Amino acid sequence: MLFVQIQINREIWEIMKVLLVDDDAYNLKMFGRVLHNNGYNVIAAESGEEGLRIAVRDLPNVVIVGFKMARGGMTGIEMIQQLRQHDAIKHTAVVVVNGHKDEVCNSTHADLRLEAFLHEPINFNHLLTTVHNISKPLAKPM
Repeated sequence: MLFVQIQINREIWEIMKVLLVDDDAYNLKMFGRVLHNNGYNVIAAESGEEGLRIAVRDLPNVVIVGFKMARGGMTGIEMIQQLRQHDAIKHTAVVVVNGHKDEVCNSTHADLRLEAFLHEPINFNHLLTTVHNISKPLAKPM
């Protein structure tokens, strides 16, 4: 019976989509590897503009965004602000990754309806726990 339960859970988590948006290739690679190895379907974007396009197209369950991206001209905060304006994705769970614990993060948390902040260096167990706790499984079509 335990085997059946594990198979059911595995089936649910395999459809969980996590969008990683960061202009740091190392972060994309490491976060992506950790999430993928734990059963998440990972999509990556190197800029806020690309991340927003992918979010609208692929409707991820969770978006993890670098706070101070510079590539492409859109910061992580600007991307989240635009994401919140799209009806199809405005309620998507968002996690911000930030290199510094600062007042800006705390003041923007409520305004942007963020689920969590992860401060660098990232503890991968904390990353997985955070994503697991805020994930909303997609319904399988019948």
